[in-house]
Amino acid sequence: MAPNPASFCIDEIQPLVSTVTPAGVNYSYQWYNGPGGTGSLVATTPNPDMNQFVAAGGAFNFICNVSNNNISLINIVSDGNSCPETITHTYEVFDDCGNTATCDVIITLNDEEAPTITCPEPAIISCNSEIPVVDVSLVTVSDNCSATVTHIGDVSDSASCPEVVTRTYEAEDLCGNITPCTQTITIDDTTPPAITCLAALTFECELVYEGYNFPPNDPLFGWDGIFRGEPMNPAVFAYYTIVDFIDGKQRLYKGDVTLAR
Repeated sequence: MAPNPASFCIDEIQPLVSTVTPAGVNYSYQWYNGPGGTGSLVATTPNPDMNQFVAAGGAFNFICNVSNNNISLINIVSDGNSCPETITHTYEVFDDCGNTATCDVIITLNDEEAPTITCPEPAIISCNSEIPVVDVSLVTVSDNCSATVTHIGDVSDSASCPEVVTRTYEAEDLCGNITPCTQTITIDDTTPPAITCLAALTFECELVYEGYNFPPNDPLFGWDGIFRGEPMNPAVFAYYTIVDFIDGKQRLYKGDVTLAR
């Protein structure tokens, strides 16, 4: 009967995840010869050979011979969670006599790095109608995995001349790491209005009534709305009159009167 292996250890082999995708198992291996993914790079494969296994700190003690390729990745199990997701890789080593031993490598996938985000440059406009539309494509975002940009809202300072509107965008990655940024939009009308006056108007005046030396406040004297024997159309007529007072003084009065029919 072939002897059983005396020991089998893979504790010091630590896969360093170089592509983190919390929603799946899409990553690459980099094997190091130190705990926690430190030390010298040994291999970049999920299936190291025995020489790489030992160089990375693994150990085994089989009485029978173990060839360089007598190691294989036999199972991958995910806990189905995300942020973090825990994946267990089970390795098996076997000797030439058919003896086997297995051990697990625990891989934790968790993105704790927040995305970086850059908002559009500040804008200065004259009128509210010129406020730029929300456009997430103008926001620059970078993330070690992937991130989505969302417009959070616009907030005005309620002032005027100028009014400042603060527009907030937010980048969020698959693990809920969030980074906001803001764009300021200043509304300040510094352009005076343009105005064009009417052209000069010229009126020709014609005397429609004239009277002299009549007593004041006598309805028998004054204009009756007839001109050249015809009644005038409704209009506004200007007048002036000179009044002689009993003390010998004169005073000029002027104004307008509306003719209505």
